[in-house]
Amino acid sequence: MEGYDDATYGDRFADVYDEWFTEIGDLDACVECLATLATSAHGGRSRATPRPLVVELGVGTGRIAVPLAERDLDVRGIDSSTAMIDALRLKPGAEQIATSVIDMAEAMIPPQPDDPAGVAADLVFVAYNTLFNLPDVAAQRRCIQRVSQLLSATGRFVVEAFVPDITPSTGNRVTVRSIEADRLVLVASVLDEEQQTIQGQYVDISEQGIRLRPWHVSYLMPEQLDEIADEAGLELEHRWADYTREPFDSATSAHHVSVYRTSELGRHARRFRRVGRPSSPAGG
Repeated sequence: MEGYDDATYGDRFADVYDEWFTEIGDLDACVECLATLATSAHGGRSRATPRPLVVELGVGTGRIAVPLAERDLDVRGIDSSTAMIDALRLKPGAEQIATSVIDMAEAMIPPQPDDPAGVAADLVFVAYNTLFNLPDVAAQRRCIQRVSQLLSATGRFVVEAFVPDITPSTGNRVTVRSIEADRLVLVASVLDEEQQTIQGQYVDISEQGIRLRPWHVSYLMPEQLDEIADEAGLELEHRWADYTREPFDSATSAHHVSVYRTSELGRHARRFRRVGRPSSPAGG
C-alpha cells in the first residue's frame, strides 16, 4: 500500500483503539495465562531479576500491558507508533512500563536504569494478530529471530493470531462496521491470496469529516509460523484455541495461542555464540 509504513496503523488508530478494540477476546484469561507463563519461566532467578520480565511486541495503548504490570511483573513494551505510546502513557500504572518506539522487526528489551548485564526476558508475546501487521515474511522472520535472542534459557514466546480461512468472501469487499445517527464506519478490504496479504481501510465518516484508517495484514498459517520459529531455534511447546487453554483443533479453531521455547538446536546456537566460533583445524 503506497504511503503505508510501520507506524501508519498505530498513528491512524491510536485515538479510537480503546473505543473499538478493548472488548476483543477474554482479557482476564489472557492476563492470567501470560502471567502464569512468565512466572513459571522466571523460576528461581530472583537475584538477577527480582520480578519476571515480560516484553510485549506492539504494546499499543497498553490494553494487556497495564493489567499485566498490576500483577507485579516487570512489563516492557515496544511499538512503532509514538501516538500509541502517548495513549499508553495517559493510563494509570503506565509509568512503571518501560517502552521504546521501534519497528517490531527489530525487537529489543526496553531498558530500565537498574538492569543487570545481559538482562533476558522470561516472556515475549505478541497479541491479537499483531505479528501479521509486519509487512512481509522477511520482517516476521527477522522479528522472531530477534525474539529468540532476547529470551532467557527458560523463556517463552507467545503468539496470538487468527487461523486464515480464505474463502471467496474474504476477497475484495466493503462492509459496515458500525452505523449511528451521525457516524458511519465502513471497512474495505483487498485480498492477495498468492502473497498472503489483506489490505484495507476503515472509512470513518462523521459530521466532522472523513478519516481514513488503513491497515495491512501479512498472514501466516500456523505451520508456516512453526517453520519460521524453528529456523530461529524455537520449538512449539503448546498450541491452544484461546487463552483459557482450550484444545486447538486444526479443522475448526478460528484462532490460536502458540507458545514457543528454545529448542535444543537453539540452545546449542546460544552456546556457540557465547564461546565463539572454534578455530579451524590446521590446513583447514
